[in-house]
Amino acid sequence: MNTPTGFRVNTKLLTNLCAVDGCGLAVPKTLLMCGNHWVQVPAPLQRRVLTTYHALPSKNLAAVAAYRQAVELAKQAVQAKAQRAAA
Repeated sequence: MNTPTGFRVNTKLLTNLCAVDGCGLAVPKTLLMCGNHWVQVPAPLQRRVLTTYHALPSKNLAAVAAYRQAVELAKQAVQAKAQRAAA
């Protein structure tokens, strides 16, 4: 498990990895990304991810599709920001 130096981690709470390809940081199961990547997602898109995530308990297929689309857009936003920083 990849964690920042000096931090103690309760592994029972960490069941997911950051959704950004190549990151590998463990995150609580209720989070999509690590904090470093989440702050790179534009605020309107953060709200969209959260809104669609909270709609998931409805078990509505449209809600699942909306959440998956929001997740993909958030991941693309982080990748685009990384590419701009590398240029």
